Amino acid sequence: MNNEPSSVVTVEQFVTALIQNSPNTPSTDNYLQYGYDSGWLEDMDITGKDEALLRKNAARIIHEFMRIELQESDLADVSCASKLRDLYDCRVCAKHIMQLYSKGIMEGFYASDTLYLFGLKEAITTVEVSAIISRVFYTNQRFSNQN
Repeated sequence: MNNEPSSVVTVEQFVTALIQNSPNTPSTDNYLQYGYDSGWLEDMDITGKDEALLRKNAARIIHEFMRIELQESDLADVSCASKLRDLYDCRVCAKHIMQLYSKGIMEGFYASDTLYLFGLKEAITTVEVSAIISRVFYTNQRFSNQN
C-alpha cells in the first residue's frame, strides 16, 4: 500500500467523518468525547487524535462503533479472514479485523504474489475513509469475502 503523507487521515478526522455520516448524529460537536463516553473510543484515541490513523486502530474503532451505535451483531463465521497473513501480528486487534474483513468493510491487499495482508500498521487514507464509511452504513456496498 502506498500512502502519501498528504492523504493520511488523523484519528479525529476519521471519527468526525464517521459520526457525520451516521444516521444518528449526536447533538454535540465534541465527537471524540461522545465516542469515548459511549465506549467505542479509547484513551489512546483521545490523546492521539492528531496522529495518523492506522488500519488496526480503524478496525477497532469501526467494529466497536458498529456494535454499540448501530447495534450490528458480529458474524459467527469469520474464517475467510484466516488468509490475512498478518492477522495475529496484533492479537488484541484480530477480532476487530476479522469482523470488518469478513463483513466486507475493510479489504486486504497482496504484498506479493502469495502474501495477502491486512496492513495493520499502514495509515488510512482519505480515499479509504470514503469507501469504508460507505460500507459501514450501506451494506449493499460491502464486498464479499466469504469465498
